[in-house]
Formats: sequence, C-alpha cells, structure tokens
Amino acid sequence: MFTFADLMRQAQGGQALDNIAAAYGLKREDMDKLTRTLLPLYSWGLQKSMKEAQSPSAFADLLEPDKFRAAFDDARAAVSPAATEAGRIAMEKLFGSGAAAKVIAEQAAAASGVGADVVSKVLPTMTATLFGGIVKQIEESPFAPMLKAWTGPLDATANPFAAFAGPARDAMSSFLKGYAEGNGKPEQAVDPRWPGGMEAWGKMFEAGVEANEASRKAFEQIFGGFGKG
Repeated sequence: MFTFADLMRQAQGGQALDNIAAAYGLKREDMDKLTRTLLPLYSWGLQKSMKEAQSPSAFADLLEPDKFRAAFDDARAAVSPAATEAGRIAMEKLFGSGAAAKVIAEQAAAASGVGADVVSKVLPTMTATLFGGIVKQIEESPFAPMLKAWTGPLDATANPFAAFAGPARDAMSSFLKGYAEGNGKPEQAVDPRWPGGMEAWGKMFEAGVEANEASRKAFEQIFGGFGKG
C-alpha cells in the first residue's frame, strides 16, 4: 500500500517533483520542503472529508477520477488549465472553502519558506497529481469496485462489495448499508479518524511524512484539531 509520499515520488515517471518545481520556478529543495509540509495536510483533509461525508459517493466526487488520472502520468496534463482548475475546485471541497485554501497556502508558506503566492499556484497542480495517483492506486486495488459504484447513484439495495472476500467485504458492506439506510452515521471506528468499517480504506490515505510541530499546530487550528495523533 503506497503512502502519499510514495505516490509523489513515483508520479510522472519519478519526475513529478522536478517537473512541478520547474513549472513554478522553484528549486528542488524548496519543492521537497513544500511537499513535506503539504502531504500531511492532504492526509488530514481526506480523513476529515471521509469522516464527515453525508454519502460515500461524495468522496468519489471529490476525487473525480476522469479529471485527475492524466495528471499523475503526464507533466503537461498536471499543469494544464483543466487540471489546475479541477485541482482548485477539489481543494475548496477538501478544505471547506476557497478562503480556507488561502489560509492553508499561507500556513504552508510559513512552514516551508516558499512564498505564499507561489504556494497558491503549486497547490492545484499538486492536488491534481496526488489525486491522480490516489485514483490509480484505488483502481489497481481490490477497492476498485467500490470507487466505480460510488461514482453513480447510490442504490440502497446494491452491494458493490459482494465480490469481495473476507473481513474487508463485511466491514465495508456494513459501512455502505448504514449510508444506504439513510442514517449517515457509521459506527465508531477502532481508529477514531475513520468511520466504522473503513479503517482498511483509511490506510490508503497516509501521508508517509511527519508534520513538524509548527505545521501541526497551524493545521490543527484550521481543521479543528483533526490532525492530532
């Protein structure tokens, strides 16, 4: 199972960080600092989105597979107007608003030493690239039927996990059943960051790098303490 750091290192044939740095006039070491600062943020934001989602299909809408696949493989696609606009919209969904995204860019700039204006430009491209990697990871995993099912209307009688075997099927079936019945409140998870039955799914959203203390405190303020632990 790949972490976000793994995905960014592998994106665009292993050249994504160099490509993004070149596109926005950054030195590679500055891009590395910014990446280390931002990846925990994406992890916390995705965890928060999953925990608060009113429907599992809302998460698939956030990832928008058709818009982000190419950004993971192709540097030109990642900086295209279509990808950056999709990345900007995804950030607003992920962080709650455009204003929140601006605050996050400012905090990331302070933590990484990269100018806030540059961070604001890098963020949509990084979002498109990372989300493209997440989509590909899911589509190449046993969770692929789930993502496909969630990109369409949620059928209360359907069970997209029926083809699965073992504990993953039972846990995720229980999770989907709860939403299909309309309660929108899955059971408490063993890991409190994730809805009941979704702990295995949550393992796909680990940053792979540790946030420094200054970043952690700033981002916890933005996310209401969700990044703790």
